Order: sequence, then C-alpha cells, then structure tokens
Amino acid sequence: MYLPVGSRKKWYVAMSILLFCFRHLFQIGMTAKDQKSSAPNNSHQTTLYKDIGPHQWPIIYSSRYNIGFMKMEKLHPFDSGKWGKIIRFLKEGDMITDDTIVEPQEATDADLLVVHTTRYLSSLKWSINVARVLEVPPIAFLPNFLVRSRVLRPLRYQTGGTILAGKLALERGFAINVGGGFHHCSGDAGGGFCAYADITLLIHFLFNHYPEKIKKVMIVDLDAHQGNGHERDFMTNENVFIIDMYNSRIYPHDESAKKAIDLKIELEHHTNDSTYLNLLEKHLEKSLDYFHPDFGVATRDEIVFTNCIKKRQIPIVMCTSGGYQQTNARVIADSLFNLHKKELISCDAAEELLTKMVEKKTVKDLEELKTLVNELGKDKRIFVLFSGSKDKNGESWCPDCVTADPKVEASLKHMPDNGVFVYCPVGDRATWKDANNPFRKDPATRLTNVPTYLEYGTKKKLVESDLSTDEGDDKKDGSGLIHQDSGSSPLKYQRTTTNRSSRSTSNNLINNAELSIEEKENKELCNTHPLNTVNYSKTAKRCEKLNKEASINKSNETQNSRLKRGKLQQPIQDEEISDDDTDQWFISDELDKALSQWQTENGLSDECLREYKQLYRKYGPMPALEELQEYEKSLQK
Repeated sequence: MYLPVGSRKKWYVAMSILLFCFRHLFQIGMTAKDQKSSAPNNSHQTTLYKDIGPHQWPIIYSSRYNIGFMKMEKLHPFDSGKWGKIIRFLKEGDMITDDTIVEPQEATDADLLVVHTTRYLSSLKWSINVARVLEVPPIAFLPNFLVRSRVLRPLRYQTGGTILAGKLALERGFAINVGGGFHHCSGDAGGGFCAYADITLLIHFLFNHYPEKIKKVMIVDLDAHQGNGHERDFMTNENVFIIDMYNSRIYPHDESAKKAIDLKIELEHHTNDSTYLNLLEKHLEKSLDYFHPDFGVATRDEIVFTNCIKKRQIPIVMCTSGGYQQTNARVIADSLFNLHKKELISCDAAEELLTKMVEKKTVKDLEELKTLVNELGKDKRIFVLFSGSKDKNGESWCPDCVTADPKVEASLKHMPDNGVFVYCPVGDRATWKDANNPFRKDPATRLTNVPTYLEYGTKKKLVESDLSTDEGDDKKDGSGLIHQDSGSSPLKYQRTTTNRSSRSTSNNLINNAELSIEEKENKELCNTHPLNTVNYSKTAKRCEKLNKEASINKSNETQNSRLKRGKLQQPIQDEEISDDDTDQWFISDELDKALSQWQTENGLSDECLREYKQLYRKYGPMPALEELQEYEKSLQK
C-alpha cells in the first residue's frame, strides 16, 4: 500500500505512540506480576538436588561451565575459561578424576524464579541487556539464541552447581563449586559479569528445603569487589549475616547495598598479605562467636575453613568467584591442594579409587620380574618395590619394609597413565643377607638395602632411609620417584651415579677399606654397600650395636640417629656443631691405609684427603663421601 509523504509521517508517529503505550502497559503488567511473586517460592521442588556416591568429592564442575564464542569473552578482563583450567590442575595433581567429581544440572527458569523476578529474566532475552550485565558491548550485536546458548547457559549450569553445593555441604561438611559466586547479581539486576544470583538462590533453597536444620547463614565475601548483589537481596533479612572484605577504591561503589553489610572491612590499594590475613582472622572469629550460624558461604579458603569446619563444625560452601588475572586458576587450584594437605577437606573413598586404578603386579623372584618387564614392553614405566618376604600371616621380617609399605601405597595415586607397580620380595632374612643373593649381584638391580623403590631401567631409586622414616622431606612417601624425570637427582635420593672420578672413588674405597669391627655378618653386608665403607646407617639397632663394639662415645647416638633419618645427607651448618660433636666417628688404621691408597690411585690432593677425614669424623662415612664429591666438583670449577 502506497501512502503520501504527509500520511506516512502521521503513520510513523501513530505507530510510535502505540508502541510506547504497549511497552508501558507491558511493564506495568510485569511489575504487578513480579510484586505477586517477589517472595521466595517455598513450595518449589527442584531437580538440582541429587545424591552422589561415596567415591565422589563434593567438588562440582561441568565442562559446560566455560564460556567461549568467537573470542568475544576475551574483551572482558574476567578469565571466562578459568574453571576448566582449575579442574585440569587438580587432575594433574592427582587429586581428582572425572569419576570422582560431581556434574550439576542446569538451573531452570522455575529454579531461578525462586529469587529472580520475571521482568529480569525476560530482560535477558535481549542481547543488549546481556551485554550490559556482562560488560562486553559486542554481545549486543549477536542473535539472542546464540547469547543464551554460549553465554547464559554456562552461567545457569554454574548456578545449578552452587545450589547443589548447599545440599552436599550439609551431607559432607563442605562442598566446592568450581564456578559460581556471582555476587554482583541480585534478584532484579545483574552486573559485573554476574547474570544470576546464585548465592541468594543457594541460601533460599536451604531455608526452603531444610527449615529445621538451617535457620541462620553467614556469607563471607572475600572477593576484591564489594558483593552488592546478595547484599541488596538480604538487606532486611536478620537471618543472614554478611562479612564483606573488599577494596573500597574499585567497582561497584554501591553505597546503598553497603547498608546490608554486618561487618564491613574496606581495604586500600596494595594492602599487604599479613595485614589482610590478620584482619580476616580477627573479625571472622568474633563474627562467628556473635552470630552462631548454621551454615557458611565463602569465596576463599583456609582461614574460613579452619574456623568454620575444624573449630566449629559449621558446613560450608565455597565458590571460586573472581578471576581477573590469568594466574587465578593456578592460585585457586593450589589453594584446594593446600586445604587437602592440611586435612581441611578429604574424600577417602575417592583417594582409594585413584590407587585401585593403578595396574599392580606381584612377582616371586628376579627371573619372574625380568619376564614381566619383557612382556610389558617399552611403552610402560615400571615401578618396583623390593621388600622383605612376608610370612603366612602377611607380615614381613623387615621392620623398615613394614614402615615403607603405606608410604609407597600412598604414592600410587601419582602414578602416570602408563605406569605399572610391581611388588617383588627379595627372600627371607637369611636369603637376603647372603652376599650372593641374585638381587645384590644382578646388574639390573644391584640392591643394597630393603626396602628399595625404583623405576626399572632408569637411575631413579629410593632406598631404606628415604622410605622408612616419618620425618624429613615430603617426597619420602615415594611420590617423588614417580614425578622425577629420568636421570635427575631428587633431594634425598641415593646417588647411584657420579662422574668417573667419583665412581672410582667409591669403588676403590669399598674394595680396599677393612672394617674396624671383625663381625663376619656385618662385614659381608657392608662390603655390598655401594657408597658406604662402614654401614652405620643400616638400622637404628645396628647403629647402636656397631657403636658399642667400636667403643665410640655414647654421645654419638644422637649423630647416629640423625644419619639414620637421612638428615645428614645435607651438610650440617657450623652453628649446629658443638665442640662435643667433633671427632665422633673414628678412623681406624686399616681405613687410614685404604684412604692413602685411594688418594694415590685417584691423584687427589692432600687438601681433598684432609677434607674427607674431617667430614668423616663429623658426619660419618656415607654423607662424608657425598659431600666430598661436591667438594671435588667445587675445586674443579
């Protein structure tokens, strides 16, 4: 239909007025509807709550959490892929697998309407509104169906994860949603990359579904930004106590929302760590003692977990929140490792499952071990534990082997995908002490101690002193062996290879030195030791026996025990050595002759020999030899 120019202008004006009136009437209707449904829906039944297996951590994550569409997400400083990175780090650290974490469901409109207004949810059907909430302007030009599937849907999954975390925390004492923590979103407005009020939803779901258990909830918001979203939602709710510790100089500067904060800790730029942690611990303890919450919601970890779970048995949900730096994923993953290490979070069944997944083999003797190695082929990394044989009751004659077993077992969770664990007994006590024992003689093993834990076909090895003590380096559980690259030398490892000069040193010393103690059994055993002239470090009992027979001063016992624990593999600092500590290991005439011959054969200077004798008298033979090797290297440099 053709209209004259004048009529066309009138038609445009009329249509504009009609559209304006329709929009106004629509908003009035939606406002009335929102007012009717502004109170939380107490009767809502959700499918977000579900039961999980005992082998699953209450750690919630879905691959659908991550946001990515044509790299537009990179226009905002927020790392929209950090959630997947966190999970990758946790897997690499052997804390979780896909089977031991929980996958949430997407929060539906019915779930969201427990808190959100219909008007707000309807506004997200316009891409321009989503662009405003996420602060990524180009999103305004995308079709809304793409925005809903690529941007809003991941946030709905994270919201579902936060709600589920509430149920799991009540059952397990804690739960961690690897996503969520959208603290800038309230029931009627979003902002700051927060489209859904998952914290408010979490708390209302708990109040609605667990009214007898949960009557008071504390929010501990430790994100750098003020959490103005949940603050607006709980402005007049006396059953929710809000602690907000934030930088007062940055977004969002919401003065109205600050009225809802029960404990406000405003920080300045460049607040140092000690000040921050002291303020947090001081105010958190006071607030917990004052409010006595039934449940906690937090965006950070150790101090909150210690005060809530360990000291007061308050169940807690942690959301990762924040994330404006590319390093945040690593920091969050490390914080979870720290919670696990300090036993603030745990899942025994999940850790047992990790261990059970390792391929394990048992062989009877050396020949069977070699046959197995050939069958497994070169694609497998084979980790072998050589241990004293067990009797019919499953008990080993070797006490150090008994001590080492649980440590090696714990290390299996670090086993690589192509790793195989093999248990190989070396025989009963008499068989092992035989100098002609095949495990001692065979070039593939050349054992000198049990227990010995090694990667077959490599130079990596952990021996008795590395495995049979509860003290010392964290790697003494055997995990260091698995993580070390082939050929490297970890902190407390037996040095099985040196340069040519050092190798000649140790061999000649073994071959030529005579023991000052004429006890046959000790002599045979010591002669098979690759680095030790006198095997003072065999066991604590052996040390005491040898010391007594050699008439060594009794004050030597302290030095002995330190050697036994592996403490003296690193040099003792000067201030640690008193006058009473010197010359506690004597050098017999036979050993002195052997040392002179060793000096001549290897062309060592008198300075080297004096250095070795001093080290020997102070620390004993094994550390002395190792320190001398380092000393030789320093002289060469």
